[in-house]
Amino acid sequence: MSVEVAGRVLEFTVFGEPTPKGSLRPVPGRGRLTGKTILIPDNQTELLRWAGRVIDAARSARVAAGMDRPMEAAMVELEFNFARPAGHYGSGKNAGQLLRSAPAEKVTKPDLDKLVRAVYDSLTQAYVVLDDNAIVESHERKQFGEPCLSVKVTELALRTRQEALP
Repeated sequence: MSVEVAGRVLEFTVFGEPTPKGSLRPVPGRGRLTGKTILIPDNQTELLRWAGRVIDAARSARVAAGMDRPMEAAMVELEFNFARPAGHYGSGKNAGQLLRSAPAEKVTKPDLDKLVRAVYDSLTQAYVVLDDNAIVESHERKQFGEPCLSVKVTELALRTRQEALP
């Protein structure tokens, strides 16, 4: 599979513990305009704080790159880094030493797909991509390291179906 890069690439890092977009929960009452039940993320306070930081970083990167319009097709690469829990380290004379039994990979919560959803929504709000459905290719990873999110967004050339055929 070949992808044609259109030229614009945006890279930025947001420091701090990444926050997932949690499950939606209903709140009492109904929306005034639609009459439907209102649904909000179950971690709304933390999510708004994290999303605001991602939006600010994305906007700053967009402005610094001179991006005057959002990408219509994009490839996104995301790297989520989390601090290791204290239980991964020894104690006493081994304090600060990583235990041999400590897992190499972050296979615990939060779920990768919920982390990704929060970032995609933020990229849309920051006017980096036209909409999160404009993200046509994506690569994500969660791992241990200094708590942060590294983002790389590459604009892809829009092609017709005929142009895409081999």
